Amino acid sequence: MFHCSDRVMKNLKEEVRTDREKRATITEQKRRRAESYRRRNQGKDDANMETAFLLGLANECPRCGMSLADLEDADEIEHLRNCQDTVAIASHKRKKEAVVDKINDKKQRQEVQEDVSAKAAWDLLGASTDQMWMLTNGALEKECATQGVDTKGKKGKKMAAHEMIAGIVSKKKSQALTKYDASAQKGVTTESLPANLDRMTEAQLRAVAASHGIKVKRKMRKMDIIELLQSEQEKNSSSKKKPLLLTSEGDAAGSGKKKRNGKASTELESDSESESGGSVYNDGSGSDESDYEPDE
Repeated sequence: MFHCSDRVMKNLKEEVRTDREKRATITEQKRRRAESYRRRNQGKDDANMETAFLLGLANECPRCGMSLADLEDADEIEHLRNCQDTVAIASHKRKKEAVVDKINDKKQRQEVQEDVSAKAAWDLLGASTDQMWMLTNGALEKECATQGVDTKGKKGKKMAAHEMIAGIVSKKKSQALTKYDASAQKGVTTESLPANLDRMTEAQLRAVAASHGIKVKRKMRKMDIIELLQSEQEKNSSSKKKPLLLTSEGDAAGSGKKKRNGKASTELESDSESESGGSVYNDGSGSDESDYEPDE
């Protein structure tokens, strides 16, 4: 282990935090594009490939894999109509499945690497609940397993990110009632909120709100959630900056006490002065003047 100054560590944490915000945005954009493509082309891939083959936009037959170089322009439609070679079709299907499996394996490795990177960044920044919005779904599932939180929602479906975060936050709150928890929430602050709120999606904003223990209504949209987070931040900052002032009753009681103490001390001083000023030396001869006479 090497010594690292506080300044270097602070700069490192800021860089890691900024990098996680960018990565989270890119990952969400890719997920949304893939989901949109899946909805548009669900069950239509084979038909689209055949249309592309007929239009000359595909280089090989979508059924048997024959290349366009082996066919004339007039024979493409005829080949597609009469493509019934079961052996060639089965071989081409296995090749396509192998390509899809390879792509899925690569995608899975990237997701695992992203999960590990997100978890390491979260640990470096303190592993607090208000920073859980930067964790990926895979990292959240592992954290739920560690905390003993169920990740299955209604009808056996997996929970969304903000639902898993809400479960972990609720679990940590119950633990904080019985023992000290260093990752307890400190409210919505500038440091806990991501800097790119406006570029986040509604799902990401719900995860940010859940990380801070804020309940978001189902009908709320992106701008509503941003306004809610900003209002909570302003409340937290104003409560911290509010000075401690004495109440009017306390001031009146304190001033009355000071007056009573001042009056008592004045009476004591006057009594002491009267006693010291009125006392005259008397030797018992009845004369107030002293018998002492200086030598001439």
